[in-house]
Amino acid sequence: MIKKIKSIINHLSNKSQLNENTTEDGYQKYSCLFIKKRSLELNAIKESLNLLWDIHDQKHSYHRTKLLDVYHGIYRDLYEFENEGVLRIRKGDKVAIEAGICWLEADPYCFRSGYLLKKIAKAFARYPQHLSKKQKKRLQDVILKRINSLNHKSWRYYDRIALNIQDNKFMNKVRKISKSTNTIHSQRAQNILDYIQNH
Repeated sequence: MIKKIKSIINHLSNKSQLNENTTEDGYQKYSCLFIKKRSLELNAIKESLNLLWDIHDQKHSYHRTKLLDVYHGIYRDLYEFENEGVLRIRKGDKVAIEAGICWLEADPYCFRSGYLLKKIAKAFARYPQHLSKKQKKRLQDVILKRINSLNHKSWRYYDRIALNIQDNKFMNKVRKISKSTNTIHSQRAQNILDYIQNH
C-alpha cells in the first residue's frame, strides 16, 4: 500500500503538472480533459487517504500529510473557477463561458463537483443571451446526455437551460426520449417538455 501511495505522491506533487495548462486569463486550462484528469486524481488521493486515516504510526502519518498537501493543491487548481469564474459567466466573459461549458460536458464526479455544476448550470439558465449558436448546441447535447444517464443527481436548472436554447431538432429528440420504455429517462424528458410548455 505504501509503495502505491508513494507513487501517487511523486506523480501528482510536481508543480509543473499542476499548472501545465494555465494561461494568463486563468480559465482556458479548463478543457474537458483537464477537468476529468483532475477529478480522477482527487478521487485517487481520497481513496488513499481513506486507507491511511485510521493508521497512526509515524510513517503512515508522514505519507498522509504529503497526500493532503497534494490533494489541496489539485483542489485549488480545479476549483479556483468556482466563484470568480461563475461570476464571469454571468457577465458574458467568453473564456469563462467556454470553461463553464467544458465543466458541464466533462461532468466530473469528485468532492464538491455537484455543487459547482449546479452553480454553472444556474448561471447559464439565467444568462442564456451570452451564448453563441454553437455553444447552445453543445448545451443541448449536455442536456440530452443528462436525460439518458443512468444516475444523475445534478439535474436542477437543466430544464431552465433547455427553455432558452431549444430548437425544433432538440425538442424532437426530447419528445422521442419521453416515449422511452425507461421510466427514469422518459420522466426527465417529460419534465423538460412540461417546463417549457408552462413557461
